[in-house]
Amino acid sequence: MYKQHFFTTFDGSKIHYLTAGSGEPLVLLHGNAGSIAYFKNQIPYFAKHFFVIAIDSRGQGKSTNASDRLTFSMMAEDIYALLKHEHLEHVNILGFSDGANLAMQLAVLHPAIIRKMVLNAGNIRTTGVHWWSQILSDLLYWLTAFLGLFSQNMHKKSLVFRLLIKDLAFSYHDLEKITIPTLVLVGAKDVILRSHSISLYQALPNATFLEMPRVGHRFAWQNPRAYNKIVLNFLEGDFV
Repeated sequence: MYKQHFFTTFDGSKIHYLTAGSGEPLVLLHGNAGSIAYFKNQIPYFAKHFFVIAIDSRGQGKSTNASDRLTFSMMAEDIYALLKHEHLEHVNILGFSDGANLAMQLAVLHPAIIRKMVLNAGNIRTTGVHWWSQILSDLLYWLTAFLGLFSQNMHKKSLVFRLLIKDLAFSYHDLEKITIPTLVLVGAKDVILRSHSISLYQALPNATFLEMPRVGHRFAWQNPRAYNKIVLNFLEGDFV
């Protein structure tokens, strides 16, 4: 059975999240402009093995953003405060795309709270994606930024899309300090450049790299059975 919750941050933002299952905690973090719904094929599966906490990031899904800015650091502090609110001392994290970036930001700021993390299609530099994806991200941001001059809703959307066109505020040197067991997971047809995924894997001292053939950015949708099994095996320590 799923339970819906809202957590109020220090600035009055409402963070929507869902809990399901029991056992060791597993946090699910969606991609840019996404929501909990991205993990529709993961939540029921992982709820059989974990206490699942699926979170709509600030300003996305059903979560609000009371601020006139949005950064990964802000979202990471939201996650940290929410987990403390739930009295969770150690969690596993599965992050997709911007959710993987958010997981890395949380690991930089609060590494002690993370037991293991799966980084699915993350990138800390805008140059880490194919050129056409960079162009699309630029177009999305500038279009919504322009429309945001006339619409508060579009302005809020532009804050989310702006995350796509800015490098994250930490370096590879920061990643080198993170000793959390990590799986860097990408599809062979991903929008993330393979070289960038490899660079993340090489920077993280305790990381494993896996590239899945015949799938792209939305591996979790394209082959949920394989995706779920890979993640579960890694989290349970049976990963090969």
